[in-house]
Amino acid sequence: MERCVKAVICFLIALLTSLTNVYANDSLTLSMSGVIEERCVVGIVDSIPFDFSIELSHTANLSIECNLPMLIALRSDYGGLELIDGSVETSLVAEYQVELNIDSLNFSLKQKSKELIDEQRFITGADIPFNTSGMIKVSLFEPLKFAGEYQDTLHIDVYPNFVNSGI
Repeated sequence: MERCVKAVICFLIALLTSLTNVYANDSLTLSMSGVIEERCVVGIVDSIPFDFSIELSHTANLSIECNLPMLIALRSDYGGLELIDGSVETSLVAEYQVELNIDSLNFSLKQKSKELIDEQRFITGADIPFNTSGMIKVSLFEPLKFAGEYQDTLHIDVYPNFVNSGI
């Protein structure tokens, strides 16, 4: 009988040992991913032409959408309002100042138009603006004097700032 008890104990030990080493024959692997493309756009909320014939200063509200920290680039075609039609033979340029404010980013700048003939880029900080607004103000330093048509194009571009986004 003692032998029989030992055999049962050995059988139970072997059975318990085999139960603790049970492995699954099937497994499930779940792959997950997601991609969000970078997006940085700027627009004027109310598109109103800036006519400096009467007023020295004009303001516009901007809408900005960017899902990364951003850079703002400014460039002027002529470095001011250029007289393109008139009796004056020299190329006259009426300088102006650009003020740009984005309160949610604590960002503001003032730049003279003549400094914007070559594109200037400005870092707005490490914060991500997502959907925000800003304000741009363009002011002539003095009134236009000579007869004729004046024009300039101010280019405002926004770019993802990969340096501040950790990429």
